[in-house]
Amino acid sequence: MQRNQYEQAWRVACKLDKLWAAEGIQATVLKGRSIAKFYPVPSHRYSCDLDVFIGSEWGRACELLEGQGVRLEREVYKEVEFTLDNVYVECHRYITPVRGNKHLKEFERYLRSLLDGEPKECFEGTTLVCPPLMFTVMLYIEHALGDLLHGPLTLKHIVDWVVLRRHLVDWDAFYARCKTFKFDKFLPLIDALADVVEGKMEYQGLQPSYQEVFDEIFKTPVAKSPRSWFGRRVELFFSILRNGKKYQQFGYTSMPSFLFNSVWAHFFDKEVKL
Repeated sequence: MQRNQYEQAWRVACKLDKLWAAEGIQATVLKGRSIAKFYPVPSHRYSCDLDVFIGSEWGRACELLEGQGVRLEREVYKEVEFTLDNVYVECHRYITPVRGNKHLKEFERYLRSLLDGEPKECFEGTTLVCPPLMFTVMLYIEHALGDLLHGPLTLKHIVDWVVLRRHLVDWDAFYARCKTFKFDKFLPLIDALADVVEGKMEYQGLQPSYQEVFDEIFKTPVAKSPRSWFGRRVELFFSILRNGKKYQQFGYTSMPSFLFNSVWAHFFDKEVKL
């Protein structure tokens, strides 16, 4: 089933590439296949959607989709969401949730510089960009930390790190960037959890706060009914409140500061300027 999902998602990616490439628009694949390529069997990496980044041509890319009869959901400022051939797609104009967050704006500029600064590598037979390893690794760290703070970390996050860190060569540059963007409190956690999953460390050797995160991975999630945009935002708000301690232990900012900036930006800083 997972192999079939993987191939179906890629068929949709190629279909989008064909539509956009005809108009000179190039998309970058975020996460997904860009991480899966490092797995021993790429099609065995679980992925529930397809994420692509367009950037400056995002508006025109959306127009082309709508011209093909694709119904776009525009609830989130950083992306449009749609379903194509039973595959859920997020088409990003921003790589990270930058609105109201000076820290992530700086990180966003850094990620874009990585895309602009190297010769582009494309997936075979397409114009879809496969980002450089440092881009994929740094985006992974930011995304995994965000998932930890806004909801539970998953086993997939840890297995991804088991795989990615085997391919990382320039560790000095990586550590320096993690310190610059204040991911250095999260890195020891994900490293330790990966060591446990890989069998390099016993669970009992984890410090209590790390054990707590690890234990949450294996809790059965509560089934949730579909909610409105407002309902999901309220749910996220309370999830952030519950994770206040994690912001202090592993985050790059405090929970009150994050919430204040998010609420302020929602009402008073709708236009994002990088």
